[in-house]
Amino acid sequence: MLRLAVRQRNFIRGLIAAVFLAAILVFADLFVLSRSAALIFNHAMADQTMLRGTVTVEKLRANILGEVRFENLEWKDAGGGTILFVPRGSFRARPYDVLTGNLKSTTIQELTLDGAVLSMALDDDMQFDFLRHSPELDAAEEAALKEKERAEKERAKDKNARREDLTEAELKALGEKVRAERTQAMHEHLRNFDREGRKLRLKLDLTNCRGELFYRRCHYLLQGMEIHADINTAEAVAIKGTIVGLGGTMRGNGMTINGAVDMREPATPVADLSVLVSEVDPSSLGFGMNIRDKMTLSVRFTGPLAAMEGAGTVRLRDLHIPGIAFKNVEGMVHWRDARLDFTDVTADVFGGRLYAYGDYDLDTRYWHLYGHGEGLEAAEGFPNGYLDCKVDLDLVIRSAGSTQRTEYSGSFRSGAGTYRWVLPFVSLSGTFDSAWRDLRFGDLEIDFGDGYRARAATFRRKDGEVTLAPIELYDAEGKRSAFGWKEKW
Repeated sequence: MLRLAVRQRNFIRGLIAAVFLAAILVFADLFVLSRSAALIFNHAMADQTMLRGTVTVEKLRANILGEVRFENLEWKDAGGGTILFVPRGSFRARPYDVLTGNLKSTTIQELTLDGAVLSMALDDDMQFDFLRHSPELDAAEEAALKEKERAEKERAKDKNARREDLTEAELKALGEKVRAERTQAMHEHLRNFDREGRKLRLKLDLTNCRGELFYRRCHYLLQGMEIHADINTAEAVAIKGTIVGLGGTMRGNGMTINGAVDMREPATPVADLSVLVSEVDPSSLGFGMNIRDKMTLSVRFTGPLAAMEGAGTVRLRDLHIPGIAFKNVEGMVHWRDARLDFTDVTADVFGGRLYAYGDYDLDTRYWHLYGHGEGLEAAEGFPNGYLDCKVDLDLVIRSAGSTQRTEYSGSFRSGAGTYRWVLPFVSLSGTFDSAWRDLRFGDLEIDFGDGYRARAATFRRKDGEVTLAPIELYDAEGKRSAFGWKEKW
C-alpha cells in the first residue's frame, strides 16, 4: 500500500510538472508571437495574393493571448488609390500557423475593424470586390462632388428624354443588355480582392465604419455600420448588423440585415437574408415620377445568391402621385429580377379606403396599379366640384415612367348627397379616363330620385378647354328634354 501511494504521488507530481512545462511553452510561444508581430505581418503581406496592391500599417502591438492590435492600416491599389483605410483594429491569428510559418487564408480567425472606410462593389451575380475610394467619401472633395452631381443630373435628363422614344419592349431589352454588359465588365475587371477559391474561416466585426457600395448603376453611401459576420466559405456565412445612415442614390434613416448564405455548393450559394430599410426615398430604388415620400421596406431574400427572390412588406405614411394623395399605405411586395409585384395593398385616400395591387418594372420604369376604393369623399377628390357625397370607384393607373406618360381610367358610383349644399341627389355615376392635361368623363348620370335623372355622354377638359356634351333630362316616363350650349369654352 505504501509503495502504491508513493507511485500515485510521483505520478501526480509528474503530471503537474508536464502541465506547467506545457503552459510555459505555450506562453513562450505567445510571447514570441507578441514580440514578432510586425515581422509576421510584413511576411504575410509580402506572400499574400488575395489583395491586389500594397497593405501597410503604422503601428502593431500584440499580447500574449494572441491578439494583435494595429493602427492606421491602409490598402492601396497599384495606382496609389486608397481601397481601405482602418484607423484602428485587431486580429487574432491561429498560433500554430504563425509558429510554423505556414500562413494561409484561414490563419486569421478574428478580425475587427474600428472606424474603417471601405469602398465595395457587387456585380449582378453578387460577386464581391473592393474599389478605390470615390470623391463622395472625402469631404474635401465637396466642390468636385457638386460638379459631378450637376453633370449627372444633366446626363439623367438627356437619358430620360431618349427613353421616352422607346417602346416597353425596347426598354426591357435595354435593361437586360445593360445588366449583361455590366456583368461582363466586372468579370473582365482586374479584381482587387480575389480569394481564388481559397477558404476563409473568421469572425469579422465592423464597428463605427462608413463606406460606399456600387451595385446595378447605383452608388450607396453607408454611415455608422455595425456589422458582425461569421465567415466559413466551406459551410456558411452568417451576417447581422445595422447601418444608421443611407446616402447617395439611396437616402434613408438606416438599414438592418440578418441572415446567412449557405456556401456548401460553391457554384450556387443559397441565401436567406432579411433586410429592413427604414424611411427610404423610393426614387433611389429606381422608381420613376420622382416619388419622394418616405418608405419602409421589409423583405426576406431567399434562393440562389445570384438570383434571389424577395418577399415582404412595404409601408408609407404618405404617398403622392399626380392628382392623388394616399396615407397609411401598407401592402405585400414580391421582388424578382427587375420586377416588383405588390399585393394586398391598402391605403387611406380622400377620406375613404383603397384596396389595390400592382407591379413595377425596374428596367422600363413602367408601373400599373389596380384598385377599388370605398367611401371616398367627393369633396376631397374634387375640391372645386361642390359635391358632398361618398363615392366607390374602380381605378386603373398605367404609367410609362413619367407624369406626362401616366394614364388613369375606371368608373365610379356615389351614394346620396348634395350639389352646392342645396340640390339633393340619390347617386352619381360614370366613367373616367385621364392622361397628361386631358381629363375625360363618360356616361355621366345623376339620379335625383322618383325617376328623375340627368345624363351627359361626355365631359372633357384638355389643355384648359372644356367640352360638355348636351345634357339630357329624364323622368319616370322616359326622355323629357335635352339642352346644350357652345361645345367648348
